[in-house]
Amino acid sequence: MDSDGGNQQRLTTPETATSPSWSADKTKIVFIRGGNSVGVMNSDGSNLYTAITEGAVYGVSGPDFSPDGGEIVMGGNLEGLYVASADGSSVTQITSGRDSAPDWSPDGTKILFTRSTPSTNRDLYTVNPDGSNEVQITTTEFDEVEPAWSPNGAKIAFGYLTDAWTMNADGSNRVLIDVSGDQSLLAWSPDGSKLTFTQTCSKTPACPVNNNEVWVMDADYPWNPVTVSNHSAHDSSSDW
Repeated sequence: MDSDGGNQQRLTTPETATSPSWSADKTKIVFIRGGNSVGVMNSDGSNLYTAITEGAVYGVSGPDFSPDGGEIVMGGNLEGLYVASADGSSVTQITSGRDSAPDWSPDGTKILFTRSTPSTNRDLYTVNPDGSNEVQITTTEFDEVEPAWSPNGAKIAFGYLTDAWTMNADGSNRVLIDVSGDQSLLAWSPDGSKLTFTQTCSKTPACPVNNNEVWVMDADYPWNPVTVSNHSAHDSSSDW
């Protein structure tokens, strides 16, 4: 759909399709296909193929293209991150923790992700695409989840408790985005001026009960959040 909610188009049918992510040039979309495989298609829904077949990576989640479109990073059942060629011809495990929600940096040098440990909480880390140089960038007592690089790589948006936050790429200068309701699954606009997110509408009286909607807001104060999906289906995992 357009960024104002207009021109909504269905791209996949009839199987389940979740967790979509654009290629950097906006010509392709990668997503979870049918629950346990990774699909790739053109931005208009054409030329659909399965890049990672069911079983190649068990419990696959959160696929994301490398900036050049040649590789895909994904989580695997909270047992590590995997990097695969976009055609599925090779798959390599690069981490071995309870890792999820990977996001490739705009310059291609780092992968940002969430790590969960049974004894503590979820924090944000970066790692090189070959699995080297793991760096922990958050150390709070609560969960930081679902991180997203800004287009210039200078900032990170993420979920913390039920709120949206931003911070510098090194973890400094944390800023709460203080708008009502839950915010999750954040993504930046290409120019870095706006964020899209999912909100649970049971906390927003104006939209249907027990439903999710996609919202857009400015990346800076006063944020000005606006709902853009506005229909009875459960809408989530938006990506610009």
